[in-house]
Amino acid sequence: MELTKKELIENFVSTEVTEEEAPALIKLGEEMIPFCVTHGGVGLAAPQIGTFKRMFVWQIKESDASEGYQIVFNPKYYKNGKQVRMLEGCLTYSQEHYFTERWKGITAVFYTFYEGKFYKVSKQISGIRAVIFQHECDHLDGKTIAVVGEKLDDEKNKAFVEDFRRKAEIRQGLPEIPSNTAIQPKASIGGAGSASVEFSPNK
Repeated sequence: MELTKKELIENFVSTEVTEEEAPALIKLGEEMIPFCVTHGGVGLAAPQIGTFKRMFVWQIKESDASEGYQIVFNPKYYKNGKQVRMLEGCLTYSQEHYFTERWKGITAVFYTFYEGKFYKVSKQISGIRAVIFQHECDHLDGKTIAVVGEKLDDEKNKAFVEDFRRKAEIRQGLPEIPSNTAIQPKASIGGAGSASVEFSPNK
């Protein structure tokens, strides 16, 4: 399994998953999850690995293992609350970060597949989980962070990446590496869907 070139997923709308297709795509999702975990991901959409169907895997609870992830089919969401300005990354755009506008809270609607049938799920989510869900849904409509966002300039991006790496090493118990970081993220997560995320007030 490998990541698809960005040019092939930008502005490409994926098609709905049918119940007949779901069993094969469950197997694909089961392969996507360890791929996502291995790359430090919190989400991975099917188009990112060359399957243009409306599905993704995402982290639903804090865990370094595959058990913390879920396979989602035909997702959509409804806005709830205010928008926030975000700084997001994506495995499709390695080491790049973009400012985006996200809804702070959403009603997520999607399907899971169990014993040959789709089961509809509707839930209220907010914060980082809401951002991840919106990010992955956008992939299914070809709206990558590069398409809808504003790229962070190279100097600040380099500082952000270094700061993120330094904090990850600290979390893993490694010696702290001095940094001249210009950006201090208030909240950050690793991931294919959102390699790093910063909350900041909406302008």
